[in-house]
Amino acid sequence: DGAALSAHHVLPSGYWYSLLYATGIALLCLLVCLVGAHIYAKATFLIFLVVMFVLGTIFVSFFAVHPRTITLPSPSPNGTDPAFPTTANFTGFKLNTLLGNLWAGYSLDYTTKTMMTFATVFAVMFNGCTGIMAGSNMSGVEAEEPRDAIPRGTITAVIFTFIIYILLCVLVACSCDR
Repeated sequence: DGAALSAHHVLPSGYWYSLLYATGIALLCLLVCLVGAHIYAKATFLIFLVVMFVLGTIFVSFFAVHPRTITLPSPSPNGTDPAFPTTANFTGFKLNTLLGNLWAGYSLDYTTKTMMTFATVFAVMFNGCTGIMAGSNMSGVEAEEPRDAIPRGTITAVIFTFIIYILLCVLVACSCDR
């Protein structure tokens, strides 16, 4: 039923648990909106801290996790589809893995069985970058010199996000096979 805990899940999973978590987060967002803009700025800082903690654990995991084979979830309802891979490899940092991932060798997605393209990869990456504009739009509320602070903050956010994405791309390319 998906509700049992495993070694990889901290919280129970399943349809009703997902609904419970989503409802709790939506109620928290409602509370922040009802209280006002002052707590919204504090809430965004808390979210920033959570995101930085998660990024930190991701970066640590690249170095702490030993090479292993990961079982992929089955794309077919009965769990059998011999035409697509059932495992992926985390190789640790290897030059051969980086060289194998260096060029655009788009293949079929094992879940949708559709060919991946630059546009689909860009669509996934673009969503992560749109938060920059949301952050820059709310900046300057309490800035003493918004004329200087907003452009500086926006450029800093763009550079910071670019560095994080490049680091994640390089680390994944060095340690995960296709």
